[in-house]
Amino acid sequence: MRPLATTILQATGAILAFDAVGSLAARFIGFDYANLSPGSFLIYGAAGALAGWRGPLWYGPVVGGVVAATEAGLGWPLSALLGPPEIALTYASAPLSARIGMVVMLGVLGAVLGTVGAVVGVWLRKRRAAA
Repeated sequence: MRPLATTILQATGAILAFDAVGSLAARFIGFDYANLSPGSFLIYGAAGALAGWRGPLWYGPVVGGVVAATEAGLGWPLSALLGPPEIALTYASAPLSARIGMVVMLGVLGAVLGTVGAVVGVWLRKRRAAA
């Protein structure tokens, strides 16, 4: 499998696992699920860094955007299914336009954070090659 596809599959798996575990923890431990947002942002950037490590710089925003859009499109309903009732109520009451807007908005944020991560990943790859 090609590096871009491999990185996308690994990173989307990581974000969906993060959503599932975080939702279950929020449900059974009782903390605010929204507090996990920085962890999602970190995954977007780390996915971009991994993409930059494995390929050209433009892989970063692609991977970061796809991972973030996947979280909004699949992670949100997954969290509604597994998490506390408040998430399910928010998801169920959101109109389709809000759901699509969330996918687009998070996709753009993921692309930005993926770019930042890719710059780091490319820099680390070049630094390692020069050593």
